[in-house]
Amino acid sequence: MNDNKKESGFVGGVLLRAAGTLLALIN
Repeated sequence: MNDNKKESGFVGGVLLRAAGTLLALIN
């Protein structure tokens, strides 16, 4: 359970980073 939660958080963080990078590139 903890591993799954940790993995989800990791994936979410990666997606947020990717979104931030895309926004930075667009700007």
